[in-house]
Amino acid sequence: MFNYHFLNGRFVSFEDANLSMGDIGIVRGYGIFDFFQIVKGVPLYVDEHIQRFLNSAKELRLDLGYDSIQLKEFVNQLIKINSIEFAGIKFLATGGFSKDGFNIGTPTVAIICHPFKKMAPEITKYGAKLLSHEYVRSMPTIKTTNYLMAVYLNEKVKSQDAIEPLYYSKTSVSECSRSNIFGVFNEKLVTPDKNILLGISRNQVIKLAGNLGYRVEQRDIPLGELLRADEVFITGTLKNVLPIIKIDDHVIGNGLPGSITKTIQEKFDKLESAIIESQTQTISAV
Repeated sequence: MFNYHFLNGRFVSFEDANLSMGDIGIVRGYGIFDFFQIVKGVPLYVDEHIQRFLNSAKELRLDLGYDSIQLKEFVNQLIKINSIEFAGIKFLATGGFSKDGFNIGTPTVAIICHPFKKMAPEITKYGAKLLSHEYVRSMPTIKTTNYLMAVYLNEKVKSQDAIEPLYYSKTSVSECSRSNIFGVFNEKLVTPDKNILLGISRNQVIKLAGNLGYRVEQRDIPLGELLRADEVFITGTLKNVLPIIKIDDHVIGNGLPGSITKTIQEKFDKLESAIIESQTQTISAV
């Protein structure tokens, strides 16, 4: 547990980081968040996560009162006062106190420090299972705090030894509850482009794949087509690049992580390590 967190311009203990019961984020679920990891004191892709957080705020008409420079400085101060080497950092903003439960008030803005999490090595190496569920998130391009369906499905997902639900509609799969999804077809990567949150890791993988000479298509992928993919993997802040070897009772490919997935996984991890090393040297020099 970390000693200090940020709430509305102050650094406070977790016990003092409280929301009003009249906050529209509680009574109506009106809020946004973003999440990234700190590794060896380096906030990974912090600029991209802050920009997405600010874009989400703009879409929900939340005037946070802070710009990207200020938010980044708050993160740096939290790293310093908590002596953080490894952590998960969550930006959170709600619509604030609302007298009638519908009009947006002054937003509540928090930055919460969480214990560092990493995928179990055996899952990263051998892959995981997804459980399909017909559903499209409300306002999917915004990272809202509405995880009602993910929480509702959590018990079922665990009972089926799956790692996440895979959302789909009649026309296409969209995303998992906390990850983006890719299918590999004849050495071509395909990923949905509608009804999704544009993931930071997803964007990195698209760039990496292009640099490696792989063609990337962003389009609808019906669930039936995805089940016929040679390989499937998901991307996310906690998962990086994670092989998917089974969807429901259907085995993907030969039931083992594919060669392209493993190549992209390795390159992604090396990129992350290079970013950490570069920024660590910069911090040391200062």
